[in-house]
Amino acid sequence: MMSRFGLIAVLGGLVSLAASGCPATTGGPDGPAGRARVRPGGGGPGDRAGPRPIKDAVFARGVKALGRKPSPDFEGARVAFQQVLAKRPAHLAALLNVAYCSLHLGQVGKAVEAYSKAVSMTPTHRGARFGLVDVLLRTRKPRKALAVLEPHLAKNPRDLTALGLAAAAHLARGERTKALAKVQTALAIDRRDVLAHLNFGRLYLAKGDSRTALMIFTRGLRLRPKSAALHFERAKAHMAAGEMGRAVMDFERAAKLDPRHTATRLNLGKVYVDNLDYKGALGHFQRVLQIWPRHQAALLGKARALFGLRKFKAALAGYQVAIKHHGSLPAALFQVAKIYQDHLDMPRRALYYYQKFVGASKGLSTRDPVFATIRMLKATSRPRPRRTPPPRRGAGGPKP
Repeated sequence: MMSRFGLIAVLGGLVSLAASGCPATTGGPDGPAGRARVRPGGGGPGDRAGPRPIKDAVFARGVKALGRKPSPDFEGARVAFQQVLAKRPAHLAALLNVAYCSLHLGQVGKAVEAYSKAVSMTPTHRGARFGLVDVLLRTRKPRKALAVLEPHLAKNPRDLTALGLAAAAHLARGERTKALAKVQTALAIDRRDVLAHLNFGRLYLAKGDSRTALMIFTRGLRLRPKSAALHFERAKAHMAAGEMGRAVMDFERAAKLDPRHTATRLNLGKVYVDNLDYKGALGHFQRVLQIWPRHQAALLGKARALFGLRKFKAALAGYQVAIKHHGSLPAALFQVAKIYQDHLDMPRRALYYYQKFVGASKGLSTRDPVFATIRMLKATSRPRPRRTPPPRRGAGGPKP
């Protein structure tokens, strides 16, 4: 087991998360949600490729902030590690932790910048290279991800994580033959490799063959029964086959095996909302936000669950946080307008947000009911003209 001061641990589910997409601005990285997870650390003896850690209060403060429960203080940690880098720009542990914190704060550009610098400083460091690949896959840049992977694979052709990431990148580019070749290479090295089974099954899901995908994921689970990523992918295959009950069972199993599996939490939250279990959904969305505090889908999901629980002011605040971090999201703007109109009796505020919704919605039909609502609100919320009071008799008024 790796020391808690290990510089970066690339977990076994890396590809399973990165390849399925990302939560937009992090998280997405995760895909719908969270798919890849790279764990930060203190830069100590757990990773010999890095320099000795700076044993000062600033670095320790960053490590402590990342270990805060129940949710890391990513902003505080990043500030601390940036201060370390101001003293020693080549400190690899601090640089990788800055990248990790930036990713979780939804600042993907800063994460790419920090990971790229780390790779240029230490080309042989797997954590730095795979971290950069992870971010590139999250942001749907598989060609760049492959360019980062190829030098490593040329020197390490049997690296299973690199083969899995390369297969995921080829899949993202629609290059199924090349993805299959990477999968076959990985299975020839280790027939129990989780990433190979994940990508193998995804090949068939991409072709619309959910039954073959189910067979592959089930075979993988016989070899690796405690793989949350395989349970998650099999759940998606069950959904594609119309077997919702079995899909939920696999999602639940994945969440139990790995409580930090973001994509599972997001899917379960949506299932719970669809079945009106808003309290259960809220718990899943909150767990995602502990790991990815600006995750767009989780922010919207949490607000929706609060709305379902009739906590309208809390739901309003939740939607406004999503707008703050992700701009004019039509879904959030519409819900804010509805809350102001239907539950807080503030028609002028509702009108303002309906108009913002229309401005943010591309291709909205002129027959959409929202336009009738806007006309109605304009008519009913128009301020009444102020009447001039009759002049008072006396000084300045008319004489009798």
